[in-house]
Amino acid sequence: MNLPLLQPLSSFINTLFFFSLFFPTYVSSDSEGYSACEPFSCGQIDNISYPFWNSDHQPSYCGHPKFKLDCQQDSVTIGMVSQRFHVIEIDQTYKVLKIARLDLWIDPCTDEYSDVKLDSDFFNYTSNDDEYTLLYDCGRPVLNTSRVNIEGTIPFTCPIGGGFPNAFCLLSKDVGNLKGLGCKNRINVSVLREAMKDALLVQKVLEGGFEVGWSGVDEDRCDGCIKSGGRCGHNESKDAFMCLCLNQQSSDEVCSKSLARSPLAAQTPRPTTAKSLIPPNSPIFPKQSPHAPSMYSSLI
Repeated sequence: MNLPLLQPLSSFINTLFFFSLFFPTYVSSDSEGYSACEPFSCGQIDNISYPFWNSDHQPSYCGHPKFKLDCQQDSVTIGMVSQRFHVIEIDQTYKVLKIARLDLWIDPCTDEYSDVKLDSDFFNYTSNDDEYTLLYDCGRPVLNTSRVNIEGTIPFTCPIGGGFPNAFCLLSKDVGNLKGLGCKNRINVSVLREAMKDALLVQKVLEGGFEVGWSGVDEDRCDGCIKSGGRCGHNESKDAFMCLCLNQQSSDEVCSKSLARSPLAAQTPRPTTAKSLIPPNSPIFPKQSPHAPSMYSSLI
């Protein structure tokens, strides 16, 4: 018996199967990338997103290489140049990071006398910061002399290496007022201006940290990506921004308004009422006589 429709139908099924091998990969790959870059929590900070990322929670393309966070229980740290900083707050709206030098965060006494180093391509101090200097290994101050003026400083002690324990924290511009103490070492640090008001302990001031604003990570393009329903990411191979879209290919700019569909779905019209592929008068189903009993008549 010759059934001419079976061969075209078989070809159609084979074609459909061929597309099914590739289309799920196309969708799932982009969907997985979008899902993998959802906001995450690190330490006691919640709802963290691009440009920050953490290798324990996300793949590296979810954030910029300069913004990798390390999460350890309640502690969050970030590396800048050759130093590490404790992350106190992250303000994603105003793009401001509050950080404190990790080696001075718990104890202001150190034997590493190096100034704070920021990557100026991405981080810069805010107007809320003031530049202070920590002076170490200083001689005992002589009060009420014209040579020494310690007003506005916070004294503390650091007995390191058998040296003099006297140390001071003061505005960097006032360091000259203590030159008579012969301090041997110093560190320039930034602190919040508010933290220095009525401050009595250097440790508390340093724990409060300082602010840096971040930039240089395609902030405007990221805002546009988010408004289009996407999530921001970083294309490592191109060292460039990319927008991760749900069920769409990632884009350099924004996500399209319509969900991505396979080429087959775009060309195939939406099915309406189902129709038989077999002609009604074919030998398989001969035309039924109007007087013949229906096959459903026994059910009535």
